[in-house]
Amino acid sequence: MTKLHFNKLDIKELEGYFASEGDCLKFLADSKWEHGFVCKKCGHTNYCKGKTPYSRRCTRCKKEESATANTIFTGVTFRLPRLFRSFTKFATIHPSHPIRYPARSRSGR
Repeated sequence: MTKLHFNKLDIKELEGYFASEGDCLKFLADSKWEHGFVCKKCGHTNYCKGKTPYSRRCTRCKKEESATANTIFTGVTFRLPRLFRSFTKFATIHPSHPIRYPARSRSGR
């Protein structure tokens, strides 16, 4: 899992780290599939690039999964940089608590 130690960066560096939708999606994809891709539908581990940025498509069943699917960011209706800025501000207030962006378990918990 990707882990950022926000107490080592100032707020401007953090905001720069998540400046665009692509930056946020890349971070989510890298974190979500840190230990490799496994299709939620069939369990296959081979994938190709999906239709949307940073999504992956199973080469067996053709199910596409976005970087935000099955995470706390599923279904968000506003842009990710805004949400990430909120997290970074929280992290600068509470620097002893590194924020992790985990994928949800299959049970949704």
